[in-house]
Amino acid sequence: MLIGHLSDFHLYARNPESQLIRPDIADVLRRIFTDVAAFEPAIDVVALTGDLTDGGTAEDYALLRELLAPLSARVLAIPGNHDLRGNFRGAFDDLLPFDDGDAAQYEVIHGCVRFLALDTVIENSVQGRLCPPRLAWLEKKLAEPFAGQTTILMHHPPNDSGLAFFDHIGLGEGREEFGRMIASHRGRLNLMCGHIHRPTQAMWNGAFVAVAGSPAFQTDLDLRLPAVDPTVVDIPYAYFIYNVGEAGLLSVHPRYVTLPARSGVARSESSAGFMIDSGEG
Repeated sequence: MLIGHLSDFHLYARNPESQLIRPDIADVLRRIFTDVAAFEPAIDVVALTGDLTDGGTAEDYALLRELLAPLSARVLAIPGNHDLRGNFRGAFDDLLPFDDGDAAQYEVIHGCVRFLALDTVIENSVQGRLCPPRLAWLEKKLAEPFAGQTTILMHHPPNDSGLAFFDHIGLGEGREEFGRMIASHRGRLNLMCGHIHRPTQAMWNGAFVAVAGSPAFQTDLDLRLPAVDPTVVDIPYAYFIYNVGEAGLLSVHPRYVTLPARSGVARSESSAGFMIDSGEG
């Protein structure tokens, strides 16, 4: 079974909310989705881990659904801090089996993988949150026996990446309790996240955590302390393809898609580029 993991499109139909979004993001997504659709063997599930739109308008989501239409894979999605939950749910209500309640959460079993979509968004906040009702929902789901691999989809990564700027605006409330919950299922979970606009992989409380990059803008590798505003760099874009067998996660591969260069953006990871302010995520 193959899973494609993409994130942080920041797609907009009229005007972007954020300053750094590339103006050709709709065309870029057409190129990326064409690559996903053409991959052989066919990708079974496409997981989208938030910030799918930049402003969360109904027009933004209508454009996104139009761009996703050529995909034959099953599409799973969660909101990010740039999405508006009500419009997000309205746009995907025909595809995703949302549970009752305000949070955009659901369970999907596809083949040998159980997907648990966990909503980490706080309205009008860049930082993520897991309130008691959301944690209780997850705990109940994890208590239900499942023989295969369980994958949690969430926008805000729970682990520190070493990218101090983004760690500061990562998952806040509920992180410690979430970590204890994950540790009790050691070796049987993996997490797919977004938010930091740079592909990373880590182990956290016994779970494999992957963060997908962003085609909207990609951030430089900066592990300095204290935190400094990151720069945007023009580097090859990659989404992840997970090759999962009946026994669990087998391998994770980056799939590269060449994108048009952005004028004025640093071409190497050691060069200066456009600065990001604290409102980005």
